[in-house]
Amino acid sequence: MDNVKASSTYTNQNYSVAELAIQSMRAMLGQSSLASHYDKLTKEQKIMLLIQAGINSQLFWDYQFEQFNPKQRNDIRHAIIFVTDTANEFSGVNLSKEQCHFSRHNAFVATNSKQSEVNLLSG
Repeated sequence: MDNVKASSTYTNQNYSVAELAIQSMRAMLGQSSLASHYDKLTKEQKIMLLIQAGINSQLFWDYQFEQFNPKQRNDIRHAIIFVTDTANEFSGVNLSKEQCHFSRHNAFVATNSKQSEVNLLSG
């Protein structure tokens, strides 16, 4: 009986040591962990990632990263990779307002070109 008690005490102590080790590692990772970065995002940023991950953003936008199950965490990780890769496609691109606003003439020509393409395809 004493051996069983000693064994369970030893296991409980190991569990405490393991928990302390995990907490220590998390503290050392601190700012560089995915969870830490995710938890600092704005509501809008979290919603964007959750939508990309296929997770109901209306229900889960206020969750901390560690509240998600392992599959959801992995889906969010994939969403972050996708969004980062997409953003990298625009690296070095002039994103000024002038680059996306065209004069009426340019918009009219573009619209007429599209209509011509539609007419050619349907004719």
